[in-house]
Formats: sequence, structure tokens, C-alpha cells
Amino acid sequence: MSSAGKTYSVPSRDNNINFLRFIAASLVIWFHMASLLAIPEPYIMGQGLGPIAVNIFFVLSGYLIAKSWTRSSSFGSYLIRRIARIFPGLAVVILLSVFVMGPIVTSLPLGDYFADAGTWKYLSLIVLAPISNVLPGVFDANPLPYAVNGSLWTLRYEFLAYLLTPLLYAATKKLCGGRKLVFVVVLAVLVLVHFLSYSGLYPLPKVLDNLFRLFAYYMAGVAVLELGLDKYCDSQFRMCMHIHFRFFAY
Repeated sequence: MSSAGKTYSVPSRDNNINFLRFIAASLVIWFHMASLLAIPEPYIMGQGLGPIAVNIFFVLSGYLIAKSWTRSSSFGSYLIRRIARIFPGLAVVILLSVFVMGPIVTSLPLGDYFADAGTWKYLSLIVLAPISNVLPGVFDANPLPYAVNGSLWTLRYEFLAYLLTPLLYAATKKLCGGRKLVFVVVLAVLVLVHFLSYSGLYPLPKVLDNLFRLFAYYMAGVAVLELGLDKYCDSQFRMCMHIHFRFFAY
């Protein structure tokens, strides 16, 4: 766009998404900083910054991953992209934590650190196996002791959502216009179960509660794409915050 001899660029949707990711990542850092330093956690409208940020990420993931699947030529190509998105970076983080950061900051003698089974169990996080998230002697004197890469817990839920997305689309392939209704019903069920657990009426174990909560936000993102609601949102930030506070903040 030009005016008076000057050229102006129009912000793209990608820029909006990247900005939203930056905001969400900043909220995660702020939340974890408060936890690690044992200072009061900031809240917005009764919601902790950490959960808000995670919810934003899952709305975005649902929207973007559903779009990615609809544009994929095959399940194989889709799966390769999803694996490449998570596991190489995850492997680098885990290996650096175990073999570089751990030996430097552990309170244990180096021999004891590497002899401890917990050191090697931590490597299971490379394949998202929730076997151990503690490195022996690492950050043991912190107000929140032994917390190492605590934010990685959401990745297993996200990757599971990646795998379920093609199944959901395959199951509704022949429904045509009815697919949108199915997606809305699935979203409604997830929201209902999460609400019942969150409100204490029918509390679920933490793993299941997290599953229904995060999948509800993920499906909200999918529904935004399938229902064409993104056309009515002037930015992804407005879309995500509207979804969060209008439908999921109890």
C-alpha cells in the first residue's frame, strides 16, 4: 500500500500469529518465574497467566494444525511435519539438560549424578514418556525444588492432538455439511466434561482433567477454522482471548 510516495506493508496473518505466540510465551515465562521464585502468581480476571498462555497455544494449535491437515497430501507427509516440529528441538533440550546443564549445577558429585538412575530416566522425555522430570541434585535448593523444564508437560497432549486430528477428519469425511455439527458437538462435550471437573461436581484425575481442558481449547481452534469464524476476527489475539474468557473461564 502506498501513500504520498511512501510504501506501507500490510501486517499479515502470520505476523498476528507470531505476535500472539510471543505474548503467550512471555506469559509462560512470567508464570514460571513467579513459581520458581516463590512470589505471588499474577492473575487476569481470576485466571493464572500460565494456564491462559497454555490455552492460547492450544487454540492456535487447533486452528493451525487443522489447516495443515486439510492441506496435506497424505497422512505420512502430515506426520513427518508434526514429528519434525516437536522432536528435534525437544531432543536437543533434553540432551543439553542431562549432559551439560545437569553436571554443571547439580549438588551431587559428578560420579553420583551419572550413577543415579534418575539421570537416565530423564532421557525418556525425548519420546514424551512421563517417567521422570527430575534430575538428581539439580535445582534442589530452589523455592520450587527439582523443577527442570517443567513447561514440557504439555507436549504429550499436543502431540496426541496432532495424531487425533486426522482421525477426526477421517471419521467425518462423508458427512460433508454435517462435519461442522460433529465438531461443535465434540467441542461441547469436551467443554462440559472440563466444566464438571473444574467446578468440582465430578472431579477427574489431574491427567484426565488436563486432557479434557487442553483438548477443549484445541477443538475450539479447529472449530474456528471449520466454521469460518476466523474471517470475523481482526486478529488471532482477539479470537483466542474471546474464546478463553467467553467460553472457558469459569
